Amino acid sequence: YILGICNGFQILLESGLLKGAMKHNNNLSFISKNQNLRVVSNDNTFLKNFKKDEIINLPIAHGEGNYYADEATLKELQDKDLITLKYESNPNGSVFDIAGICDENKKIFGLMP
Repeated sequence: YILGICNGFQILLESGLLKGAMKHNNNLSFISKNQNLRVVSNDNTFLKNFKKDEIINLPIAHGEGNYYADEATLKELQDKDLITLKYESNPNGSVFDIAGICDENKKIFGLMP
């Protein structure tokens, strides 16, 4: 099992273990504050103890937290239930408000809180 948080998530994306990429925040500024995230899918090892649609509050601190993927990848993430967390109030411009995703085997999990 692999968990990548913040820069760890970026490494998982850059290595190809997870799909997509990170871009600079839309406001081109570093963001540091608490943020509400919604559990979109708990069908994985890392979020199995949370309820679907549960709101969790996590600190965020990043300048490159804007998750991006092309349309085909986004469709795949949605169709295979690989989007795990979404921002309730998107602070960085992340596509589809995505804050976390996992791989198809549900053993690699990355989040940019």
